Amino acid sequence: MGTNRLIYKITTMIALSFVSSLIFAEKKSVAPLNSSQARAIIQNYYNSHGSWAGIYSMQKIRNIRLKHISQTRVEAHVEYSYKATSSSIKHREGIDKRTFVLIRHRQWDVVGMGRYMSGSL
Repeated sequence: MGTNRLIYKITTMIALSFVSSLIFAEKKSVAPLNSSQARAIIQNYYNSHGSWAGIYSMQKIRNIRLKHISQTRVEAHVEYSYKATSSSIKHREGIDKRTFVLIRHRQWDVVGMGRYMSGSL
């Protein structure tokens, strides 16, 4: 009788271990980046951290197309209007179509910005 009880306990422990590994190893699905989120993140990046921050400000995103490369990487094609932050800048305002690369680690962040007119919508 002692042997059967030992086999039962070992079998139970193995089964519980297997089930919990399935439960905890399951990757949580991350909701894909939507255009509203992307607009806010891109505009903040452009105005605060981008190569034109302090020179031009992104006024309005006129159009956006998101290309989901993977669950954690998005290429955004953005058409936007911009305006100079100082009256001493010769080219005062305009429209650009530019690409932005967003990566998700713990949150979505812009990690790259394409050149002038690099976006395609």
